[in-house]
This record gives sequence, structure tokens and C-alpha cells, in this order.
Amino acid sequence: MGKYIFDRNCKLNKKGYKIGEEVPVKGISAKDFQFLKTTGTIKSITEKKDDKDLEQLNKALDTNLKKIEQENKALTEKISSLEAENKVLLEELNQDKKSE
Repeated sequence: MGKYIFDRNCKLNKKGYKIGEEVPVKGISAKDFQFLKTTGTIKSITEKKDDKDLEQLNKALDTNLKKIEQENKALTEKISSLEAENKVLLEELNQDKKSE
């Protein structure tokens, strides 16, 4: 469930909310939300995540990181082999120039 965090006085404070306090989405009408959105009184909108959501997100990020590391390793190896091939070709080219 989303939360709104207020950074200055607004008409919702008349309902008992304080500056900096998190207010549940259910406590805000669509009209109040539009007012807050247009006047810039919403400091941030955050999604309240439970621990399971965070754990799943961490697992997904770890999986993506491992994939990226594997791709990086493969690309590094390919670069090394291309550099070695380039070196051999340059040596052959230099020998051809010397023999001419």
C-alpha cells in the first residue's frame, strides 16, 4: 500500500496528519490527492514493501548480477583472444613487409 509523506502544511493537516508523517492511501480522497499532487506538498510517494517482496527483489538482482558477471567474463576472454589474434596478424604483416 502506498504512503504519502508531507513536507509542509497542507489541508490534510486539518485531519490530524503531521508534517513528515506517513499517511495511508486509504486516508486520502482522490480530490485531496490531486490537490497535493498539483501543489507539490507530497514529498515522496513510497510503496510499502514487506520482507518477502524485498527478498524476491534481492534474489532477482543477484541473479541479474551473476548473469552480467558471466557476460563480462566471456567478453573479457573474447577480447583477450582477439588481441592475441591481432598480435599474430601484425607479426605476419611485419614479416611480409621485411621480406619484400
